[in-house]
Amino acid sequence: VDCGLHVQNQQLQLVNLLREAEDGLHINQLVMETQLAYNIVSSELVMLELQDVVKSMPGGMWRVKK
Repeated sequence: VDCGLHVQNQQLQLVNLLREAEDGLHINQLVMETQLAYNIVSSELVMLELQDVVKSMPGGMWRVKK
C-alpha cells in the first residue's frame, strides 16, 4: 500500500467530516468518527492546517476554512 495515498485518504476523511459540520467538530469526535488513533488525527489536522484547508479553534474544535 502506498503510504502517501493512505495519508491522503485519512486527510480526505477528516475534511469530509468537517465539511458536514457547520460549527466544526471536536478532535475527540473526529477520533471516534474515523476510528483513527488520536495522534494520527492530531498530526493530520496540523498538516491540513498548514495547507490552509482547516482551522483550529479554541477548545479542541476544528473546522474547514471557508
